[in-house]
Amino acid sequence: MELALLAAIIFVAFTVETIAGFGATVVSLALGTALFPIETLLAVLLPVNVLISGYLFTRGRFCVDLRNVFLRLLPLLFLGFVLGAFLRGVANERWLRLIFGTFTLLLAAAELYRLRRPETGARRAWPWLIAGGIVHGLFGTGGPLVVFALSRKVVEKEAFRSTLALIWLVMNVALISDLVRHRAFTAQTLGFSAFMLLPLALAIVTGERVFARVKPHAFRRLVFIGLFVAGGLVVLRAL
Repeated sequence: MELALLAAIIFVAFTVETIAGFGATVVSLALGTALFPIETLLAVLLPVNVLISGYLFTRGRFCVDLRNVFLRLLPLLFLGFVLGAFLRGVANERWLRLIFGTFTLLLAAAELYRLRRPETGARRAWPWLIAGGIVHGLFGTGGPLVVFALSRKVVEKEAFRSTLALIWLVMNVALISDLVRHRAFTAQTLGFSAFMLLPLALAIVTGERVFARVKPHAFRRLVFIGLFVAGGLVVLRAL
């Protein structure tokens, strides 16, 4: 029964990821921690996450500015990641989650408001990338802040989704390496990951159909609505 519920969560979470380019980890952890410990969930989710990130990046690889990703975005993320990993042992996790979730809600609400009026020029992304890396080091999912940062620089929906996919691919491979070092993967978690391949395939098919029909402005609105929901889920987990 627990596996069936987890499969349903995977389907919803990865449908969202296929449409928007993010959201799978936040949704899965927010809903799945009632079924499994967070360490077990991460061990199950990360191999599946790598598969969908690899698929989405391959699908839109020609839209991605690789120089920008590897020379600008990822170095800032990894700088934040190191800081977050250091803070993990000394910070109060519950309060950090509350602050992070509330901040994400406010960011998403502000951007939804901005969509109602024209843009007035380029905006800086680097502070949000470092902050996203810190959150990723703390919680294993800095997605909302990374999405917020990237949305300031990449407007076209295919490039946005594919660039996010490459970032998640690199960051999740790093996380998998850390989990392997801590022996988090077992025959059971790998079996659960294999069981999730069917809902993953269904999620990709469903998400691609929706993605193809979403207009650019509606896509940006959908991204920030997703961020708002993600922030709310983080706050609920912390309460």
